[in-house]
Amino acid sequence: MDPRSAAALVELGGAPRDFRSQRLTPELAVSADLVLTMTRRHRRSTLELTPRGLRRTFTVNEAADLLRSADLSGLDRLPPEARTRELGIRLDAQRKWRASSGDDDIEDPIGRRLPVHQQVANTIAAALRPLTDVLFGCAHTGPSLLARD
Repeated sequence: MDPRSAAALVELGGAPRDFRSQRLTPELAVSADLVLTMTRRHRRSTLELTPRGLRRTFTVNEAADLLRSADLSGLDRLPPEARTRELGIRLDAQRKWRASSGDDDIEDPIGRRLPVHQQVANTIAAALRPLTDVLFGCAHTGPSLLARD
């Protein structure tokens, strides 16, 4: 991990020392219940590996935005592995009401100064927070879940 990205992650309470990147393979893409990418270009590349993966492949920002209008009822009663699959289905159901745009992309901070890494880390954290609340916490639709920082 880039040292500036690691520093930004530490500021957010993360532990980069255990981070290991892994190349996305067709097997990983097919077996994933939910795929979150940083950009629309990454999403397209993922879909080239697994064309039938559209229902479970989103940019991080797209998924966070779709979550605002998705039906989350009953997700909290599902086991985590089923919750992830079902969340992908419910996000996909909302996709027809939303156009994809450049706002779905998160810029790549590599080669940039620390403040850019910090901004990107904050953007990722803000988008992931409501998603992790649903996946690992209690699924609810109150304003605290869907509010952006």
